[in-house]
Parts: sequence; C-alpha cells; structure tokens
Amino acid sequence: MQLYFSASISKDQANRIVLKGPEGKIWRPQLDSQEEVSHVSFKGPFPENGNFSIELPTGLKDMTGRPLINADKFPLSVRTEAYPPLAKFSARFGIVELKPEPVLPVTLRNLEPEVKAKMLKTDQEEGILGKVIGKFLNVQTEKGESVQVWLRKVASASRDKSIFSEKEGSHRF
Repeated sequence: MQLYFSASISKDQANRIVLKGPEGKIWRPQLDSQEEVSHVSFKGPFPENGNFSIELPTGLKDMTGRPLINADKFPLSVRTEAYPPLAKFSARFGIVELKPEPVLPVTLRNLEPEVKAKMLKTDQEEGILGKVIGKFLNVQTEKGESVQVWLRKVASASRDKSIFSEKEGSHRF
C-alpha cells in the first residue's frame, strides 16, 4: 500500500506514519535514505478482506511548512479485498521424479471447489497446449555432481537464450 503527498514531507514525519490492521497489527513505512519523502510504502502481504487505517502524526506539514489540506480525513480507513484466483507452479522449472508417483506441485487459491484438471503424458497432444514433449533421464549416482551444474544453469536461465547454446563446460550424464 502506498500513500502519496502533493509536496514532500520530512523523513522524520514519514517514519511516524503507521498503517493499523486487523487484530491491532501495525505496519511501518518502508523508506529510502532521502531526507525528503513524497510518498510512503507499506510492505505486505496484507490479510484479505481486512479493514485498515492510515494514521498520520499530529500537525503534519510539508517541507515548506504548509499543513495537510485534508488532515480531517485521517485516520483514513482503507480495505483489502479477497485475494484473486491463482494457479501457479512453485518454481520456473520442476524436476519430476520417475518413482513412486511423478508429480509437479502447483498452488491453487480461490478457484472453483473442484478444479477440472487432466494428467498429460509427455508425448500426448492436447487442446491448446500443442505437443507436450519431455525426456526421461536416469542419472547414475556417481554422476550426481553434474546434476548440480545443470540445476544451477536451469535456475539462472532466461527464456530468450538456450542453456544448450554455450559450448563451454559441456556436461553429460
């Protein structure tokens, strides 16, 4: 959550602004190192469907000494809504183990009570997904060090360049 001012206030005054939430929880503003502040940010996450109030220090004035024109609106009541529906994988990539039951974790929130989902085989064509292709690889125990190298490569990979395009350090399993 953020609160913007039409003119800068001192960092000291900004540090005294608080966001009060459900059950009396208090959030303090996240400020940078500047001495003059034109807005304050409160870092979430915040509880869903929660009532909050933004409280300002008494006598708040901007850097030129002008009082807040809408000081009578504070403490200001604000409210969060329900979290939006969400379906996401836990990481940018996943390792699906062959045994006992191959799975790839997914987080679901606020979706219909019964999610209509399908299990797809790696070589099966299905709807808008096009062709889903995968490879099975059995890594021998003595070559486990190579797995770490590839996991680091995959973790730092971008979508615009193949991790296989680099010739240096060719690692094989």
